[in-house]
Amino acid sequence: MSKETDEDGVKYDPQTGKNRDTETGAFVAEHTDEDFIEAVNELWPDEFPTTQRVADEVGISRRGAYNYLSKLDETGALKSRDSGSTKVWMPVDG
Repeated sequence: MSKETDEDGVKYDPQTGKNRDTETGAFVAEHTDEDFIEAVNELWPDEFPTTQRVADEVGISRRGAYNYLSKLDETGALKSRDSGSTKVWMPVDG
């Protein structure tokens, strides 16, 4: 990404390697809720979408994926089940 500010007011921060909102200074999310929903839908039902598997699909850390997926579970956009010590994420209609 260019080091210039884009039309959405986002600027690349070379110290962190991340994008920042120029107005608030907050880091801008690189992934959307739809990225995670799409990854779960693509994996299900051929394989169980675990947190790590979804993280690999989206290209984010396992912890970051867990945070996104948990939020989507809480809002009803996805559902989850525990399978032993592993959490499996599913489409709401799955």
